[in-house]
Amino acid sequence: MSLPEARKIVGPDIALCGNVNCGLLQTGTEAEAKADTLRSLREGMADGRGYIFCTSNCVYTGMPLERYELMNGIWREYGNYDLIRK
Repeated sequence: MSLPEARKIVGPDIALCGNVNCGLLQTGTEAEAKADTLRSLREGMADGRGYIFCTSNCVYTGMPLERYELMNGIWREYGNYDLIRK
């Protein structure tokens, strides 16, 4: 589900969550995982409304911990409404 499309459907008064692709975190390249994490942050935070950063589903058993840490590191660096809009 596209976060911008979901925002259009539910309106501005409901917080959205998720959308980092678990499959890419587990089997994609590091570059794909980084790009998808940044996309999720940009789309979720674009309108300055409520967004809860997380994956699109549960983190799968067997996903490398390094990928989860990569995602969280990107969130720590860019998960600020003032930074993500730049």
